[in-house]
Amino acid sequence: MVAHTATTRLGNAALGDTTLQSGVSSPLPIAHSPLPSSLLTDLSSPDLSFAAVAARHNLTVDELTLLVMEPDTRARIAATESAGCLRIRLVSTLNLNTVARTLLQVMEDFLTLSKSIESDPARLADIDYIRASDRARKAAWMLYRLARL
Repeated sequence: MVAHTATTRLGNAALGDTTLQSGVSSPLPIAHSPLPSSLLTDLSSPDLSFAAVAARHNLTVDELTLLVMEPDTRARIAATESAGCLRIRLVSTLNLNTVARTLLQVMEDFLTLSKSIESDPARLADIDYIRASDRARKAAWMLYRLARL
């Protein structure tokens, strides 16, 4: 029994024939050409569905699926994901001071509001007070979590 690979599934496309099963000539041979940057960019776009990416690059969904599953393509996608995560971690770390100040400000605003309504307990049921207390509770929890990093 022969295992199905990109070569057996796509026929001659994996051997360098650029005519896809959809009958459209592809700008890239499926198995031997590196993943174009534009395809990686489109795969990363939250605005495009997988089918839209395939159509944009004159591929069927099956052909794009096989291309994405190639080991070199998976390695590039993994490297892109890793770089994106690394950047988010860096930006987050560099801005933790601002985040902490903002959370403290939310808590201080609630304390000011709660002191202003001490004389009128009926305002404890006010929707703005309830929302402010919920925001302060969440801010306190986030500060606690930040302190434990």
